[in-house]
Amino acid sequence: MPLHYGEGVLNSLINKLPFELHIPGYQFCGPGTKLEKRLSKGQQAVNPLDSACRKHDIAYAQNNSLEDRHKADRELENRAWERVKSRDAKFGEKASAWFVTNTMKIKRNLGMGLQKKKKK
Repeated sequence: MPLHYGEGVLNSLINKLPFELHIPGYQFCGPGTKLEKRLSKGQQAVNPLDSACRKHDIAYAQNNSLEDRHKADRELENRAWERVKSRDAKFGEKASAWFVTNTMKIKRNLGMGLQKKKKK
């Protein structure tokens, strides 16, 4: 799978992280996921929220356009919110899902991923 890296200011910072900033206990929820490494090891998501984060990471790896990435952010926001409301999710997953939901909202509303100004 060819990996694409974002070109926005936030994505540039995330791409340069020397470590992953995951929610404790999660394999894919959080910035800086070393996706190719985790997939090659066959690592699985720990719960439905982590599975949604995995899909989000894959969408980011396969798409470089801001529009596609915002679509992936909205999808993760919706899946996370479903886990907040889910009757079968434990408290820890619900709390993490609430955090992910609001992080995705803030990220999109603040225009994270905006392109750097190009010199003319």
